[in-house]
Amino acid sequence: MRKWLVAVILFSVLLLLAGIGAVSYFVIYGVPSVGTELLPIPSAGPDRLERAIEKWRKGEFDGYDRVFVNPERFEEVLFLNFVRGRLTLGCEVEDGNLLCNGFSPIRVKRRGKKYEIVSSSIYLVDSAGSLGKRRKSLADWISKLKNTDYYGALEICVGQIRDRSPTDSLYLEMKALEKDTVVLSRLKDRELNFRFYEIFEHRMVEGHICLPFEEIWNAHRRFNGYVDARKGKINHINTHLVRKRGELKEAVRKLEETLERLHDPLALAFYKRGLQYYSEGDLESARIFFRKALKIEPEFEQARKSLERVEALIESGR
Repeated sequence: MRKWLVAVILFSVLLLLAGIGAVSYFVIYGVPSVGTELLPIPSAGPDRLERAIEKWRKGEFDGYDRVFVNPERFEEVLFLNFVRGRLTLGCEVEDGNLLCNGFSPIRVKRRGKKYEIVSSSIYLVDSAGSLGKRRKSLADWISKLKNTDYYGALEICVGQIRDRSPTDSLYLEMKALEKDTVVLSRLKDRELNFRFYEIFEHRMVEGHICLPFEEIWNAHRRFNGYVDARKGKINHINTHLVRKRGELKEAVRKLEETLERLHDPLALAFYKRGLQYYSEGDLESARIFFRKALKIEPEFEQARKSLERVEALIESGR
């Protein structure tokens, strides 16, 4: 009889403790969410996310860390928003997505009174149109690669449309690396917000920096005003700078080797136009285009010989 009584008492104590634990959980964390759908916003009034969205539209981002379970994901949004030069962030909530101007849909779900960003990646949206429009709308390499092919992404990064040849591919790679080294050279002696650099480094390692130093520095200044992270000089920058300089040197070497075997397409086009004018007897125009070809490719032997021939004819008065 005593054994049964002891068992009943122990069982009752365990039930009581389990009940207290469950109540404590719901008080602290709220009702657990089901699936990845955004749960209905409480009818008692606007919740944290709605209130935050109203502030973002005015360019106020204080308190974002109290809205999200994983605020570091929202810091990626802030990073991209600021590097594209935007000071405000227009967003709406629809069907479990945070829809912000210029961004792909950001998947969110409720976690009690807070929200969790569950999108696998955060990137900007490409816009159709000219190179200039695409260049303006894309502020990070991941977006460039996602919305176009590698060669097209390089064109946007460098800001030049080139013929798709091995020579031009190497040329674009070289120009992108030149831009990378300029930015890293100017950043290496600066004190940086460590969180900003963490995001910046991740996207840089994926490919190229693309943006000029001034745009990055303005974004850093804005980001640093809202994201509280340690600030100081970062040794990793010099490591990346050394790596980028090595890649640049190799790209220059490959380009030079390729040019020895293959003419630059633009130089070849100018050379052919010069030959056309030469065949038509327009020696002045032929001289102009042979010079253009040599300016692009100084070692273009056929263009040099043709120019010498045309200049000789002009001097002889023929």
